[in-house]
Amino acid sequence: YFTFKVYDDDRYHVILDRFIKIEYNERKLLSTLQKNEKLKFSESKIAPYFIYDLRVESTESMNNFLTISISIIFGLLCSLTYYAVSYQLRFYFYEPRGLEKIIFLFEKTEEYSANHSRNVAEISYYLGKKYGLRRKKLKDLKVSAYLHDIGKISVPVEILNKNGPLNKDEFGEVKKHVVFSAEIIDNFEELRHLKKIILSHHEKMDGSGYPSGLIGNEIPLESRIIAIADIYEALVGQRPYRDSLNMDEALLIMRNMSLDEDIFSLLIEFRFEINSLITYHKKKLERIV
Repeated sequence: YFTFKVYDDDRYHVILDRFIKIEYNERKLLSTLQKNEKLKFSESKIAPYFIYDLRVESTESMNNFLTISISIIFGLLCSLTYYAVSYQLRFYFYEPRGLEKIIFLFEKTEEYSANHSRNVAEISYYLGKKYGLRRKKLKDLKVSAYLHDIGKISVPVEILNKNGPLNKDEFGEVKKHVVFSAEIIDNFEELRHLKKIILSHHEKMDGSGYPSGLIGNEIPLESRIIAIADIYEALVGQRPYRDSLNMDEALLIMRNMSLDEDIFSLLIEFRFEINSLITYHKKKLERIV
């Protein structure tokens, strides 16, 4: 068999725990490529190379044209198999390089929460892992959390940075950001499958959320995780209209909200680890800046 490395969508990073394996049967391979079985695979180091480090020797005299033709056909078969499998894997192991920088630049418009989406992503990832999510689902969760508020780029800055509570009309404008976020994501093929997760992160378990008033399990699990991470980070983080709350105050407020009970229980259980996580990434960002 042959093995091939698997790269991310940008073909920059190797996915260490994944590879493509193409198996072959020597006799079937040669009998398929030529009727008279004039070739055989050889272990001899002086035998000429056939393709992909395989050596062959002829059972009888053979012209170069046939050798070249067989090599080309075999190479095409391997290449087509490799790219067909790679095309499917790219949607499972995409590498969203640059997203953090884009989000950071966007959130510079909101002075007191420039690190909000970054923290929500880290909290969501932590909660998702504790909940039991793995591999693609865990990565989808983290990328969705990074992008959950990207639609605020279409909301007037004076509303986002208002020094005080929003009135009804202003809050109506802010609520539109979930739709804007989903529309932005819909323009990227490799991120399109995250659209519903991002669109639903302000839904509530009792149907009182927006934009669709989904109830209970109608809300994607990833959205329910992001919702809790989003609210918690917003409460313990500083905002233009109020100071940050401490951990206990934030959790007390969240107890009265219609949130996923299982995920909220994880937040309570691992609250100290999550607070340490927020502090670590805050210091890390300060060093970068």
